[in-house]
Amino acid sequence: MDYKINAIPTRYKNLNFRSRLEAKWAAFFDLLNWKWEYEPCDFNGWIPDFVLIGECENVFVEVKPVSKFPENVGEKLVKSGYQYGSKKDAGDEALIVGLTLIDDYFGGLALGWLDENGMGWWEPASIGKWYGSESELKNRNLLYGFCHSFGSYHDRITGCYDGGTTEGDLWWQPSAEYNTNKIIELWKEAGNITQWKKQ
Repeated sequence: MDYKINAIPTRYKNLNFRSRLEAKWAAFFDLLNWKWEYEPCDFNGWIPDFVLIGECENVFVEVKPVSKFPENVGEKLVKSGYQYGSKKDAGDEALIVGLTLIDDYFGGLALGWLDENGMGWWEPASIGKWYGSESELKNRNLLYGFCHSFGSYHDRITGCYDGGTTEGDLWWQPSAEYNTNKIIELWKEAGNITQWKKQ
């Protein structure tokens, strides 16, 4: 169900967000230790609410007060030309997030809907945690990340890829109960951080 919600301009980290929902997503990204910028650029008919700055690519984020995939928004984003992007030799992608985290179809959580390589292939963006070699993890300043549920399983934040089978390789755990509970806790905390902060 989509909702008609009046946006409440909200201040967070010395930035004025157009809505409390945008501020909540910013706080959530911070709790996950993800790098982001607010309203980073202007594409053809679309100003992304955020860009998540990953190791290998950018993911442009649109925040909407929805609980199911907004097809009209997805079409608009693909037509905007964002996929011709800002990082040389990297395929920028788009992510639509809504009122809350969603089901990723596999018993885990997803941020929202990720467009695989700008092709208009929108599927849940599974969020999870990386495990594996401590030395490898120390080279990454982030443990949580997200990937396309059905397309490429490389993490859009760290660039890690769950493709190895030998001992010591990193492996992706999106649906473990601990991860799900921890991610839900972080989402609630983001709401608490921004709840009463009007502009």
